[in-house]
Amino acid sequence: MKRKKADIAEIRRIEGVLRCLNEDRLIEPGHTIPGDPVDLRGLEFPTVSHCRHLDLDDTVVNRVCGKQKVYDASLIRVDFSNAVLDHSVWNDCVFTEVLFSDVSLRNVRFFGCRFERCVFRNTNLSDASMSIGRNGKETELLGCRMELCNLRGASCHRLVVADTVLSDCELSDFVFNEAAFSHVVIRGAYDGLTFRGARGEPERNALNVDLSLAEVGWLNVDYGMDLRSTKFRDDGSCLVASNRRQACEAILELARQPGTATRHEAMRLLGAVFSDDSPSPLDPSQTMFYVSIAMLRELGRLGKAEAETILGEIRNRLTRDSLLI
Repeated sequence: MKRKKADIAEIRRIEGVLRCLNEDRLIEPGHTIPGDPVDLRGLEFPTVSHCRHLDLDDTVVNRVCGKQKVYDASLIRVDFSNAVLDHSVWNDCVFTEVLFSDVSLRNVRFFGCRFERCVFRNTNLSDASMSIGRNGKETELLGCRMELCNLRGASCHRLVVADTVLSDCELSDFVFNEAAFSHVVIRGAYDGLTFRGARGEPERNALNVDLSLAEVGWLNVDYGMDLRSTKFRDDGSCLVASNRRQACEAILELARQPGTATRHEAMRLLGAVFSDDSPSPLDPSQTMFYVSIAMLRELGRLGKAEAETILGEIRNRLTRDSLLI
């Protein structure tokens, strides 16, 4: 009985939250819900079966269950810690100083939303989407922090990221598609990061990201991504080549010079990956590419010392030919 009363009280809390979102279109300290920040910790939209178990009216069930859709709401200084907001859809909403700590946002859709000075900590964003909203409004991450977040299977399209730090996030299979970056820092170890540019938008394609505190195996860039404003590690573990076609020719020429079979194979494969004859060729607009020790080790099944030596050879050759960024 006590459990049932507690569950009904939680349903009433959810009703109040949805009323603020859908009618007032505002949640902030001092408005309706107590707390500063507003206390929405542990909020979870219930299932239909759970509501039926509580013998709730159909009107209540229809109001609080299922995929919640929110339009044009502003959320200011809200604590969503430990909330479960899976499958919800947010359209043209503004989140200001909102805490998403240990929150589940699986399969959530954000269309044309703006996040200002928000913190995502250990947030599950798997299969979520951040994309364009009505009238072409782009989703924005401004002054945010994302720490230990899971973005496996998530997607974004024309996301705007500025003054934001991503630390130790799970970015497997995540593609920054036509995203715009300004003063962004990415920290942590990543087997690969993928960025795809926007055709005909060179200013948007400038990858203004600090990767100096990140270990990146493969940096996959295509469709005109410009790496001149990207900050990389200065420990000699990677390089960026310009004029992709000439750089590939130079690397393939190195591969034909005397050396070990593993050296030959690593250089040959590296040149082939970025050449126009690759099985998956890059767009002609992509003139720069990234090479790391980790890439060479994977391609040629090399030890670290041999991969370092080969990268040094490539660096010297590209420097001689003025093909380094």
